[in-house]
Amino acid sequence: MTIRTKSVLKDSYKVFLKKSEEFLDAARHSLSKGNVNAAAGCAAHSAISALDALTAFYLQRRHAGERHEDAIHLLKEKGIAGLEGREKAANQFRSVVRSKGLAEYEQRGIFRGEAEESVKVAERFLNWAKKNLP
Repeated sequence: MTIRTKSVLKDSYKVFLKKSEEFLDAARHSLSKGNVNAAAGCAAHSAISALDALTAFYLQRRHAGERHEDAIHLLKEKGIAGLEGREKAANQFRSVVRSKGLAEYEQRGIFRGEAEESVKVAERFLNWAKKNLP
């Protein structure tokens, strides 16, 4: 499978990490207001930015394709593949990004429990990313 990527500077991981933290904060805030679709959407964007931070640091690339789910394949590349907890983190990423489609595009909305789970899982993914970054 060919993954579309874009070259980025290694140091740009800091910007992606900040974006991830901001999206997670927005997800928590949305959840506290009962805005469950926004919470799940922001949680997904947090996970996507956290993955961008990792791939920027380790690969000097980030995913640039249309399907966010495909970005997970970058975690299998040399430099990232050996990180402890990578497989669990990959499953977390998949879970959160799957909710994004439901929250943003489908005719049924996210249930509160699904949004809460997305926010929780996005937080775990971000923490794993931070643990593997300087």
